[in-house]
Amino acid sequence: MKLRKFPDEALARIKELVGRGGREDRGGGSAVGKVYESFQAFRDNVQAWHEVSERAYLNARAGA
Repeated sequence: MKLRKFPDEALARIKELVGRGGREDRGGGSAVGKVYESFQAFRDNVQAWHEVSERAYLNARAGA
């Protein structure tokens, strides 16, 4: 098995579609909108942690 990264164009399109879906469902207090907003808040908070923890681990592993 060969592990490969998705092309940047595909990842950008997925991000666009996910963001569009969340924006469309946000209004009116729908369950989907509430879940999306909760996920967005979690993602925003966890990104800083990943930069510290994951980046430090990867750098140490690479010998940087």
